[in-house]
Amino acid sequence: MTERLTILFMPESAYGPTNNCIGIGDLLRRRGHRVVFAAEASWQGRLAPLGFEEDLVDLAPPAGDAAQDAGQFWKDFIRDTAPEFRKPTIEQLETWIRPVWEELTAGARYCQPQLAAIIGRVRPDVIVEDNVVGFPALVTAGVPFVRIVSCNPLEIGDKAHEPGFNVHEITLAKGVDFERLNSRRQMLSLFDRWHRDADVKLAQLDEVDKYYSKAYSLVTSPIAKKAFNLQEEPEKLRAAYGATMFGQSSLLARRLVEAGVRYVTVGMPGWDTHRDNFRDLKDKLL
Repeated sequence: MTERLTILFMPESAYGPTNNCIGIGDLLRRRGHRVVFAAEASWQGRLAPLGFEEDLVDLAPPAGDAAQDAGQFWKDFIRDTAPEFRKPTIEQLETWIRPVWEELTAGARYCQPQLAAIIGRVRPDVIVEDNVVGFPALVTAGVPFVRIVSCNPLEIGDKAHEPGFNVHEITLAKGVDFERLNSRRQMLSLFDRWHRDADVKLAQLDEVDKYYSKAYSLVTSPIAKKAFNLQEEPEKLRAAYGATMFGQSSLLARRLVEAGVRYVTVGMPGWDTHRDNFRDLKDKLL
């Protein structure tokens, strides 16, 4: 190792995300790096024995002096909200989905000053978050930011190590060439013009158009095509990343950063473990 880095982790206050960060953090720690956890306060005293520094945050005003079990918030949450999942999704919008997101964003607002102070004290070289929502203090700290998520729209699939591999969503479907793609785009433009002539122009439509344009540029751009082409990497390097979906996804993420992409996420099914934690960590993640 040529340089000792300080890595700040902020996992969601649940065993799945926290165990994931512990696994990664332990590997980094054993390689000589300094690992600090800005976990939720109920994890106090549980991370330091594993060799990590604790600099913890409250996501809401403390309820009292009684110590809370690690991740107790999520245990209570699952118990209290289980009946909601017996309802149709449309009925959950007001009684579950909206309150949950209000609670999540309220927590991000509440801990903002704490996180800013932690970043000032710790001075991390890299910040890693495994959480449902983004925290402004983390993404504006001016250092590389990694967000672990359990899904990724540009899915790699399980054959990334095989010849001829392509990322599904930026590769034209079989039987569709660029001429046919342009024809579809022209048809969409005709429909959009008719819709605007027949109805009130909404600002939301302009935003949708921007997304369509970005998606079209991604599919047709030679720069994007080159960045997503893992076949350009030496076989020895691809093997070093691992002939797995996660390994090749990580290599692809590196190529995207080198091509100028400012924000890249790497997903892995089963990454956020909520049951069979020890078995999954042993067999899949560590």
